[in-house]
Amino acid sequence: MAGPSAAVLLATSWTDAEIVAFRDWLAEIFVIDSGGWWLRDAQRLGMSSPTPMTGPLFVDVGEPEHEDPEEIAALTKAAGFPPETEIVLSAATSGRDSHELLGRLALAVARRYGGIIDLTGPLPADAESLPGHAYAIPYRTVDDEFAVYHLVDAELLVSWLEHPRFRMVK
Repeated sequence: MAGPSAAVLLATSWTDAEIVAFRDWLAEIFVIDSGGWWLRDAQRLGMSSPTPMTGPLFVDVGEPEHEDPEEIAALTKAAGFPPETEIVLSAATSGRDSHELLGRLALAVARRYGGIIDLTGPLPADAESLPGHAYAIPYRTVDDEFAVYHLVDAELLVSWLEHPRFRMVK
């Protein structure tokens, strides 16, 4: 993928019917074509541009794939629940509008389904002081080094979306 990604973590395991209902909701905002979701209604997500220049988004619903017990413990403590469902969102392109689209969709999903946003990487330092909560989650890389990614709540993501240096983690 050339663009940024994020995930929304949920406390419950989704049934097939809940996944279908989620995809139906997405279809109110996007058109699915060639496996990607193309924006049709920017206003539904509160986009600043009525006709943003974006590529498709890719959406995958499944179980979280965290394996390290220490990472799982930190994730559970920060989220307030052990994540049972993970909605992975990724943008095919990396322009400003694609970053905003990804952030606004992650925000809408988190609010609608009661989730917390996994930025899949570290939040820039100037965003950590914004209103809301950010949680640093340590993990081991494939090279057995420690790294950090951030979980954020909806309030922090709203503040970050309005920040002049806003970018989703890539």
